[in-house]
Amino acid sequence: MPVHFDNPPINEVVIATHFDPPLTALRNEHIGLFWREVRGDFPYVQQRRPTTPPVPPTRDTEDAEIFPMPRYWFVAGDDINLLQVQKDALMLNWRRRGAAYPGYTRIKPAFDRYYTVLGDFVAAEFGTGLGIDSCELAYVNVLEQSDFWSVPSDTGRVITSFWAPDAGLHSHDYPDFNCRFGYQVAGDLRIDIAIRSGVAVQQPDTLLLIFEIKATGRPGSQTKSRADVWFDRAHDAVSTCFLRLTTPEAHRLWGIKEA
Repeated sequence: MPVHFDNPPINEVVIATHFDPPLTALRNEHIGLFWREVRGDFPYVQQRRPTTPPVPPTRDTEDAEIFPMPRYWFVAGDDINLLQVQKDALMLNWRRRGAAYPGYTRIKPAFDRYYTVLGDFVAAEFGTGLGIDSCELAYVNVLEQSDFWSVPSDTGRVITSFWAPDAGLHSHDYPDFNCRFGYQVAGDLRIDIAIRSGVAVQQPDTLLLIFEIKATGRPGSQTKSRADVWFDRAHDAVSTCFLRLTTPEAHRLWGIKEA
């Protein structure tokens, strides 16, 4: 039975496509032209280092540029949505920033809209299309200190069967941890889980529990329609993983409801 949560711990969602071949004709001067197409939604722009694809590329993506084009961030006025563009990728990030999680059924259509804008721009400027090599769907969940989770030793209340090994050290503190697990769900779909303790950047005395569930894979075709099917499968897999990874006690805290 599908479920949803009134207040899930989702802090960030990333949905991305990586291109093969990369957009080698795309230069810094084109970014200003593309920004004109999306500036109503993203009034701020920043330069960043290019990201690494979540799975190895199928071909050599190096070009002959002396100064490779950076990744560009197009940032919404409320800082919630972030559109990232580089020669071999398009990414849309939703960040909580105090706002309620809108759900996959709203984030995915938003990504589709900007994918179409980029595709139309590339077709008009270069007479070519976007070839999808790989896709990514990631959810970053963050819990701050509360009555439910206050120290790392409470992690078993959130993550099913979570435990730390006894290292034989005489310490009254539960150890910091950074755990990673990978599961090949299908030939075209991998799920990676990362669970770690941390501290808030702005408040170093505030402890955090962070767990990320990320789906990556190659849809098997470079078409957007094939990628859409992959994203829906990836979302189902991530949702199932979230439910099984976390405890019924945590589900009640987050307001679980049958859809």
